[in-house]
Amino acid sequence: MPEVPGVGNCGDDGLNAFASKLLGDVEVYYEGEAAFAKYTVRWSNVGAPTSSITILPATQNDVIEIVKSANRCNMPFLACNGLHGALTMLAGMDWGITINLAKLNRQGRRQNQLQGRHRHTLGRQETDGHGHVRTGIANPRFPIYIPSYNASTQAQAQLYDRFVSATRPSSAFSGSLFMFEGCSTQGVNAVDASSSAFGFRNARLLVALLIQYAPDVPSLDAEAKRIGNELQDILH
Repeated sequence: MPEVPGVGNCGDDGLNAFASKLLGDVEVYYEGEAAFAKYTVRWSNVGAPTSSITILPATQNDVIEIVKSANRCNMPFLACNGLHGALTMLAGMDWGITINLAKLNRQGRRQNQLQGRHRHTLGRQETDGHGHVRTGIANPRFPIYIPSYNASTQAQAQLYDRFVSATRPSSAFSGSLFMFEGCSTQGVNAVDASSSAFGFRNARLLVALLIQYAPDVPSLDAEAKRIGNELQDILH
């Protein structure tokens, strides 16, 4: 087992001590191993998080125990399903655990249910995962939850015109796109918000701008951020 710096509250061996307690069919991979790279690959290299180990739980209960142990050890963790990564806010994670749910998918379980179960109830967890874009390029995403569409003709026209001007064929951002996701909300809204840990019952629609462009160009990173924030403001 590779040596990992002592961090968190799991004793002198830090992550090594944490990983040694995982049992069953749980898989653990360390930075530098081929499988580690495979299970931490990211769609976008802008604002990428950094983890020290990657864990593949085999059952739903494994996920629960890993999360409980990580919180007890004061270790940050990121849950993902398959490839991940268009949220630049995850750059703040500079060590910790990646929980990859790929094994659950292979066993026929629904990863999204597990991701949703923990996303809003565990303060230290961040989740990330959308499968709409190519790897190896910059793909920052600018999501916003809204209760309803802004039906104002002026607002819709402003949003459309700004997006078209920023993503014209000659633009570095010509491969960009908008995602409009309206999930089933009747059952969600039927539950009293005060009776549940799910705190986003009025967030009925997810609207996300995804900007695609060539990586490792700081000026484009700054411009993409400016455009994304501008379009979010129009939506909001």
